[in-house]
Amino acid sequence: MLDQIKNHIDNIKNLYNSNKDFIVIGLCVLLSLSWIFWLQVFSYLVFYFSYRFGRYGFPYLFQLTYLWENLKMKLSPNFTLSEMTKSQTALRLGINNKPNQQQILCLKTLCEKLLQPIRDRFEMPITISSGFRSIELSKRIGSSAKSQHCKGEAADFEIIGLDNKKLAEHINKNYDFDQLILEFYKESDPNSGWIHVSYSSKKNRKQFLKAYKDQNGKTRYIPCQ
Repeated sequence: MLDQIKNHIDNIKNLYNSNKDFIVIGLCVLLSLSWIFWLQVFSYLVFYFSYRFGRYGFPYLFQLTYLWENLKMKLSPNFTLSEMTKSQTALRLGINNKPNQQQILCLKTLCEKLLQPIRDRFEMPITISSGFRSIELSKRIGSSAKSQHCKGEAADFEIIGLDNKKLAEHINKNYDFDQLILEFYKESDPNSGWIHVSYSSKKNRKQFLKAYKDQNGKTRYIPCQ
């Protein structure tokens, strides 16, 4: 009986010694797959709960996981979904600023039709100050729920080092757009203000405006010449 047990042990040792490399590799593969699996489970659970309860205790976690999920989602060669949805106000207040599929499609069209061609023309980075805004975010910053930002059709931006007025005039002459606004620009300061531009999924109005504050501090819009 003891001899049989000893023979079995010897056989197992011989089997292990002859296949040691394969066994080690197999165990490593199983461990790595298990690690990846549980990491994915954990990440999806974190994302779900931060999305579900983001407004009620997990605002920063929601923003970080959302950024992680969309960091590599490109709308065009030089623009990502994350930079078109980034908002410090949403982060601070725990507001869900995640666009739906239709809004993402509109953002992609905006990038492909306007932002990317403008960047390619000047070969300089475009700084997006405001892209997509959820209705809640738009209301919180004092804007309209009907804003094209809420549809994913508009963005505010500038190109550091370029005169905003000259940039707006270039866009007006060379691209199709729905609305182009030179916002709060001062002739004495070429770097003042910023540019608002939108692209409609329906029909573009080609409306070129200038925004300024009147004596009462109210924003006014006039045709830009």
